[in-house]
Amino acid sequence: MQTAGSQLHNRVHLWVGGNMAPDTSPDDPVFFLHHCFVDKIWAEWQSLQRKNWPEQAPHYAPLMDGAPGHNIDDEMKPWGRTVREVLDIATLGYQYEVEAFVPMALDVQIASAIEFGRFSPFWAD
Repeated sequence: MQTAGSQLHNRVHLWVGGNMAPDTSPDDPVFFLHHCFVDKIWAEWQSLQRKNWPEQAPHYAPLMDGAPGHNIDDEMKPWGRTVREVLDIATLGYQYEVEAFVPMALDVQIASAIEFGRFSPFWAD
């Protein structure tokens, strides 16, 4: 995807500001919260894709003709690993405790959490 200005990932750094904006963003604890949450969302999405369309895994694009370092078999520098080699978090030695939720059921999960006092959204005050 080619667009002028910051890509969606970079916009979070700009919106948060402070240490998140410059090249020193890893010095900000929010950096790790942001990147870990993105990783969790990616893992949940992959899990849903394998569950619903197992014959099409690993569900990654581009396979080819993308920007250097973004194609599934491109080496990611300076780590010397390909995208394909790091797609499955289980092979990297970690996992998330909760199975991926079904997005269509999110409103039911939130409603249940509100009803049982486990969640208080700002709009419910």
